[in-house]
Amino acid sequence: MELNSELAQQLNDKITGGQELLSKVSQFSDVNGISKLQKKIKQEINFLVKTLKLGRVKKEHLLCTNLHHFWALVNTLESCNGLVAVLQHFIFKSGEGDYNGSSTRLCVDVVAEKGRQWMKVVARNPRALSQLCSGAGEYGQRNVIDQAKEFLACAKQHLYMFRPPEVVFVFSSGIEESLANMLEDIGVIIVGKRMPDSFPCQFDDEDSECSDENEERDDDCVDVDGLESNGEGPSGSPEPVPLYSDLDVEPSRLNLDVTTLLAYVSALTNGGCKWNYKQPILREQAAQEMKHPVKPVLEALFEGKQLCVCKSAFDSFMTILNTLGGPGERERAAAFIPRLTVVEDGEETWENLKTKGRIKERSRAVFATGVALRAITVTANGGFVRSARNQGYEFPVFVHESRALTEGKQFGPPLL
Repeated sequence: MELNSELAQQLNDKITGGQELLSKVSQFSDVNGISKLQKKIKQEINFLVKTLKLGRVKKEHLLCTNLHHFWALVNTLESCNGLVAVLQHFIFKSGEGDYNGSSTRLCVDVVAEKGRQWMKVVARNPRALSQLCSGAGEYGQRNVIDQAKEFLACAKQHLYMFRPPEVVFVFSSGIEESLANMLEDIGVIIVGKRMPDSFPCQFDDEDSECSDENEERDDDCVDVDGLESNGEGPSGSPEPVPLYSDLDVEPSRLNLDVTTLLAYVSALTNGGCKWNYKQPILREQAAQEMKHPVKPVLEALFEGKQLCVCKSAFDSFMTILNTLGGPGERERAAAFIPRLTVVEDGEETWENLKTKGRIKERSRAVFATGVALRAITVTANGGFVRSARNQGYEFPVFVHESRALTEGKQFGPPLL
């Protein structure tokens, strides 16, 4: 009975720690996937609370909770720059092993550096990790080297700025030197304290009871978060992806979306933001334009670049311009068009990118053209970027605020 009482107190401490972790996670509320992490932490807490209420406390309940892994994950978040997502899934095709060429999903704990870095957090005991890699595990049990190879292969299928993302394994409890060297040899970046190799290698009590910390009790780790509601409009100020000079993009070439062409010639971005507009969305865009002028940003970006436009985007732009454009907007378009190089739509093979919601055929053509040209796509269609990201696709983009053609919608004297 005394042992049960002690275990119950330890279990209660775990529950308190889990609640503190939930509070800590709230500072990352703007990171994609954070709600999924919060849900998983709550599931762990609820499981422990239920166990405590039933009075069936066992040592395994303390050893096998995923809370220690989630603590390590959140501590990793605090040290990252350019956070993009947590628990992000990517489509992975493998022609080897049990997959037989089929598609599966790989869960990346943290996507950081604006997408340039994939991170896996490992909280297990370093001796146990080495022991498993030496073949001491059960038949079919994957070790950290197997996982690393899978991460590296998947990264090659999801290029960021036309290069595979860096794969970083964070060992919160440390890693033994030989295993660290093996992982580095295959291309993994190691973060964590390095320790001398243990001999003999044995599991300790904590690790002998539990499987890998990322083996979930439930299946909802394969669920993709719901798509965000907007973000394409002017209400937000999306931070553009930096144009890293060390990546394999064509530095002198840009791929322009129809939303960018419209924003460039719009009356709003050319002195018309002080007019009255009846439509709420145009009033909102005008207010945003006064705070964050778009055209100076585009002019600076376009300077010295070849401006490419796929045929689908150009045709759509001309249709919209001829239907809604005012005299000034058409005049600016006539002066701007000679700077454009119209190219054929790029071909894409994104069979798992579903055409729905903000994923439109025209948008697919635009982004496929950017990939074909090895150019950064300039767009106001942040909805496509996020929707594609939620389906496991990352594109090299520069996202700006959207601006509509407004010259025909102006009324009354301009606002002072």
